[in-house]
Amino acid sequence: MIFWQTVISEYRALAPFVKASLAIGAVSLAFLVPYRVGESVGAAAYYFFNS
Repeated sequence: MIFWQTVISEYRALAPFVKASLAIGAVSLAFLVPYRVGESVGAAAYYFFNS
């Protein structure tokens, strides 16, 4: 029981930092993934139509 209270209190102390880093990671992934996918699809289409 004490262990869980310690974990919960530490989680509450870290929660804003964890949420902020998760939000930053999610936003950067949301921008990076479509860009990379579009880049590779564009390159594949370019090579396909110009071959």
